[in-house]
Amino acid sequence: MKIILITGCSSGFGYLAALKFARNGWKVFASVKSLDERSKKLQSTADKEKLDLEVVKIDVTKQNEIDFEVQKILKANGHIDVLINNAGFGYFGPLEEFDIEQIQEQYDVNIFGALRMIQAVLPSMRQRKSGRIINVTSLNGLLSFGLYGVYSSSKFALETMSEVLRFEVKPFGVDVTVVEPGAFLTDFQNHSKVLKGYKSGKTAYSGLRNPLDRETLTKEKVIDNPIIKRIVDPQHVVNKLFEIANLPKTRIRYKIGIDTKLYTFVRKITPDSIWEAILHKAYKW
Repeated sequence: MKIILITGCSSGFGYLAALKFARNGWKVFASVKSLDERSKKLQSTADKEKLDLEVVKIDVTKQNEIDFEVQKILKANGHIDVLINNAGFGYFGPLEEFDIEQIQEQYDVNIFGALRMIQAVLPSMRQRKSGRIINVTSLNGLLSFGLYGVYSSSKFALETMSEVLRFEVKPFGVDVTVVEPGAFLTDFQNHSKVLKGYKSGKTAYSGLRNPLDRETLTKEKVIDNPIIKRIVDPQHVVNKLFEIANLPKTRIRYKIGIDTKLYTFVRKITPDSIWEAILHKAYKW
């Protein structure tokens, strides 16, 4: 039986991925930051369907929780075949107005959290000469947009670390790959943090607004539009994660979503000066 450990399973991609793998015969350890109603719902669903899924408490910013649970899994099962680093959140606002402590909080989860998990799981994978690590980054790990500087920088860092790690562990039979989703219909925005001063409008950057706020692609509009709903269905990402986990060999990265593929293509063929002009026009800034 294949064993997988997935972080960030209280909602979104992690929640759906935990069920996807379990329903397809994997033994799943679904980690959550806290044992709240969402995690209880996941465990309850798994129990009702008699799935081999266990919700475990791992705050990726706490080394002791990571070490305890990973060693517990290894002791009981002998190995972990796949680790999916999915836990993360977004901090949004003008760079100048961030406290260093807020930036550290962002990095502690999105970068150091993933690295802590990797360092906890990797020794056992090296010893077995088998294993796969899938790091979930973002379109924002490939391109950065106004107000996304702190979040994007954390995902850019995870992209770089993943690429280096893939090279370093290949001789040990361990595979590392990156999944780069665009915008999908999850609770990510609800769990994101916007700087209070910027959000209240009491800032020099009050006129700088995310252009998506002025468009119709709101959650309510998506629900009402079956075509858009299909395009931004998070199950697309989950299905890709499952596919990648089962591949004999992976590519270094996988772009998922029309927006990810479109934006990266446009950026690739667009000179810097024109790209900057496009952003200023889009943001009206």
